[in-house]
Amino acid sequence: MRNLAIRFGIRAIDRFWHKSHNLARGQNMATIYQRLGRKIRELRKLKGLSQEELTEAAGLDLTTVSEVESGKRNPSLKTVYKISLALKTSLSELFSF
Repeated sequence: MRNLAIRFGIRAIDRFWHKSHNLARGQNMATIYQRLGRKIRELRKLKGLSQEELTEAAGLDLTTVSEVESGKRNPSLKTVYKISLALKTSLSELFSF
């Protein structure tokens, strides 16, 4: 990434990132949080887990899981990792939206 930044400049990398992640300029990070939350909820329901069961398995509190699923919270990587372990899925699966 550093070589690309040197060769093409930060603005070009930013444009590339937005295009490759299907984000238009002006969209904020809340959109990503909402998409991640929907994916987590979808996987949780596919596995037949309630929010309470997910929170217990992940070692998180119910408020955290509820806010992550609703896109109201910016979860840390550690939190997302705990959720992925509890759902028995990879991080890449959680971010495939």
